[in-house]
Amino acid sequence: MKLNQRYLSRKKIQKIRKNVFPLFAYLCAFSLALSPIFTSLSLLLFVLVALMNIHKIDLKKKEFLSIGCFSFLFILYVFGLFTTDFLPRAIELIIRISPIFFIPLLIVLTQAYNKINYTKFRLSFCIGIFISCLISFGYGFVRYILYDDIKYLFYFEFTSLFDLHPTYYALYIITAMWFVNESSVKVQFKIIGYSVYFCCLVFLQSKIGIVLFILLLLYTILNSDNKGKIVWFVFGFSSICILMAFTFINKESRINELFKTRNSLDVGTNNEDGISQRFWLWNTAISQLNERPLTGFGLGAKEKLFSWKVQKDILESNYGYAHKKALKSISNLNLHNNYIQLAYEFGAVGLILYLISIIYIVKIARTSNNVCFLVIYTFFLIVLFVEVALNRQMGIYFFAYILGILFFEPRKNTNKDENEVCILTS
Repeated sequence: MKLNQRYLSRKKIQKIRKNVFPLFAYLCAFSLALSPIFTSLSLLLFVLVALMNIHKIDLKKKEFLSIGCFSFLFILYVFGLFTTDFLPRAIELIIRISPIFFIPLLIVLTQAYNKINYTKFRLSFCIGIFISCLISFGYGFVRYILYDDIKYLFYFEFTSLFDLHPTYYALYIITAMWFVNESSVKVQFKIIGYSVYFCCLVFLQSKIGIVLFILLLLYTILNSDNKGKIVWFVFGFSSICILMAFTFINKESRINELFKTRNSLDVGTNNEDGISQRFWLWNTAISQLNERPLTGFGLGAKEKLFSWKVQKDILESNYGYAHKKALKSISNLNLHNNYIQLAYEFGAVGLILYLISIIYIVKIARTSNNVCFLVIYTFFLIVLFVEVALNRQMGIYFFAYILGILFFEPRKNTNKDENEVCILTS
């Protein structure tokens, strides 16, 4: 009798463990746009549950190479620890970026890709983003009514409740749009979801978000059947018309920045905006990098060395007061381009190695016909041109978890008649 009770209790525990693991996976996906703190807690719970569900310790060669390639930036940072003059900052960066290594590792060790229902995973993410958008709308409108100021409906004010960055929020929304598009949910939900997501993109005023939206529309139209092409073309044309009308009617819309003429001295004047700041940061970083083009200045150099060199240049120049003040302030920002920042700290050698890792990741995804990962990964790589997403929590979590789960998604090999499942590589 006691043996039977123990057997049943063990069976219950195993069943709970089996169900809890995917549950926390869905919770983490659901929470991504519900503030960095909520996401961190959800991710921590997922990691703790994953540690109790490790299926194996040994890694196959292909698995090892896939994890190493996916988390190559972490490996590069660890190597940079031994060559940098900015050790405290380097250690901080390694700790911050560590999820892009240990989360994919846990995904493989637990074989999470075989336990997670990918349909529910995508749906959890879409619902989480949908709820986040609705809360952002509500919060923005309430503050607009209370303070009679329309700025509370746009850009950082729109994302302030969740402490999110508009660019990352836009990336999450574009991902949700893709998930909704490829899922088998009802047409009504797709229409409602797309409408809310699109409105949120308009309020976010993220220029790169709008670019990604247009690319998503073009890709969807080109890869749809004849009927789908018509539907998506009408939807896309209507959306772009609404966006353009809103942009040109509202002179203060940040999308208008895309159509402005620019000058190298815009920084510190009324013409200064996010684009002119980025151009100045990129040009200055590349100019400084001419001193050490091959190896860069070392991990963590951007925060410590870049602004010092800028201030030294200011002392030797005849810039006006407003221009000097603006340059000092902007020099404290990251370079807003992950590729240039990587080159600044690791030189051309580090950047080339990172690009090789990207090529290898794409090769793996193409071999296994993982279209979903390739699309979202491409969008993420585009975001890296305007943000240092792999140094920020919102970008790291998205890459490590959402892209990590998608990267290891089991796919059937469409090039063979056999029902062979291609995991990692075929």
